[in-house]
Amino acid sequence: MTTGHTIAEVVSKSWLIPPPVAQMIAAGERSGRLPEVLDRIARSTETDLDEAIKHATQLIEPAMIVFMGGTIGAIAIALLLPIFNVAGVMAN
Repeated sequence: MTTGHTIAEVVSKSWLIPPPVAQMIAAGERSGRLPEVLDRIARSTETDLDEAIKHATQLIEPAMIVFMGGTIGAIAIALLLPIFNVAGVMAN
């Protein structure tokens, strides 16, 4: 004879699953509406992920602009410095 565990028992022991999600899964199992609960969890998690990605890209944009500006400035200086050196030698 084998014994099994409910999904909620297994999920609640995992450190990967947040406790509120494990509680929602347990409630879905008890009520017999597990598919609906899992669908709601999936939609909520997807919305949270989309918002996190949006916030992360908003924070990365200024850093990218500064980096690109610094890179373009360094290239411009690297191109113009020899021209100014040659102009200085020609003026003497």
